[in-house]
Amino acid sequence: RNYNIQYNSTNDDGSISSWNATASFDGLEDKSETLISEYKEIYKDDPNFSIVSLTKLPTGNIDWMLLDRMRATREVCELGNRVRAEAKIRNRQPLSTAHILFADKQIHNYMQYIDCGNKEFISMLQDELNIDEIKFIENANQFVDIVLKPNFKVLGPKGSGKKAQELKIALSKMTDKEIADLHQKLINKFDVVLCDISLVLEDVEVEYKSKPGFASASSKNSGVIIIDTNLTENLLERGFVAEVRSEIQNIRRDAKLELTDRIFLEVFCLVGNANILDKYSFKLKNDLLATGIKFFPIEEVDTSTAHKIEIDDKVIYIKMFKEA
Repeated sequence: RNYNIQYNSTNDDGSISSWNATASFDGLEDKSETLISEYKEIYKDDPNFSIVSLTKLPTGNIDWMLLDRMRATREVCELGNRVRAEAKIRNRQPLSTAHILFADKQIHNYMQYIDCGNKEFISMLQDELNIDEIKFIENANQFVDIVLKPNFKVLGPKGSGKKAQELKIALSKMTDKEIADLHQKLINKFDVVLCDISLVLEDVEVEYKSKPGFASASSKNSGVIIIDTNLTENLLERGFVAEVRSEIQNIRRDAKLELTDRIFLEVFCLVGNANILDKYSFKLKNDLLATGIKFFPIEEVDTSTAHKIEIDDKVIYIKMFKEA
């Protein structure tokens, strides 16, 4: 059975984006409730997420290659969001670059040689992961150290359980380069014999340990994503502005303003923070439907009539006025 699920999410500017995803299950059993439950679990921490509809699709005339690419893209996005969570980097904090290696070679080739031109999937990855640049790579060696361990669940049934212990010791004694070379040979399906075992890729478990300045996540079926976690001054400024914009949108909602209502803002903060916000004032005004933003020293604020916003070590106060 094939399904299309439509869901909405509320953007920082208050507008609504509508999204579609397609899922496929083997067999004839109705998986509608399962699919809805899975999506609700994925977005349980997002108050702006809502499911609009779930539609069963006919089995004919389906572009399975497209579905595979969409599935792979979604799974890599989930890996990327896991990287952010483990590195404790907010979703609104832009990052510079993500390096991606899809496990499916056919999908990876499509992304690397075809989508690099039309940038349909690249744009999805950039938007979902809040990353400026997506690069598809041939291997992850330059960003991570590869760790190989025997896959006892596979080697045992093959009668190589005892040899697997020897393999574990042998792998632990290899240099990083030797491990990387071995991994590449297994990927390319070369003949490899180690500890009297004719190894194939499924005989080993592959782990990636990120080098300094990078964070990664991987899965055997999806691939690996390596994200540059270095935060430049420009990235930090943009992250700060995005957080402020989101907080002001919350103030708009709490004031029950219409999406089309215009506002004027008075901002009370330190000079350095005012300079950052003023630098991005044109975009802020567009996103917030603000006719103007005026800055004041933080010492002049009347805290009883202003909204306090704290972002890390930065404190600002906002006064919002609805324009007539």
